[in-house]
Amino acid sequence: MKLSLLLSYNLRSVLQRWRTSLLAVFGIGLVVGVLGWLFAMSSGLRETLKSTGLQAQRFALKMRIRDAERSGNLEEAVRLTGELGQIDRAAL
Repeated sequence: MKLSLLLSYNLRSVLQRWRTSLLAVFGIGLVVGVLGWLFAMSSGLRETLKSTGLQAQRFALKMRIRDAERSGNLEEAVRLTGELGQIDRAAL
């Protein structure tokens, strides 16, 4: 009995406020779409940087080190700093 009352109230609310409901659905869809696009862009950029020269790899590693330091993951930052040193030695 209570469940049918809640469902009827929600259905009535959606029908009365159809514009607000439609905008909410559109907004949520837009956010999901933008997040999906950003993740795809990030993945594509990562794949592109894997196949580029040493300078691009060095730049990407520096950005990852900075992000690891900001997040407090110092072990990851130290590991990445070691990789950066290997790239510097390989460039010589």
